[in-house]
Amino acid sequence: MQKESIAAGDGLNAVSDLSQFQIKIDDINRRLQLKAVSVEFQIDPDYKDVILKVVDQQDGKVILQIPSEEVVRVSKVMDQLKGVLLEKTA
Repeated sequence: MQKESIAAGDGLNAVSDLSQFQIKIDDINRRLQLKAVSVEFQIDPDYKDVILKVVDQQDGKVILQIPSEEVVRVSKVMDQLKGVLLEKTA
């Protein structure tokens, strides 16, 4: 990744930031190579979008979920409340 426009005084900081960013990406890639991970796509009938999960193959533990469980839970509750409000207004 390269930054296309860098202010004159920020040149060194931007290069340093990009170097640090690249080091972090390399570290993440190295860690993923050491772990056996898989990506799962889940469709929850009560949630109107696809849920992506990164799962550790060794123990089945979810490493990352997008959107998070909290977001999915809040969305479901809001949909239920929307249904209740529509019933009361009709």
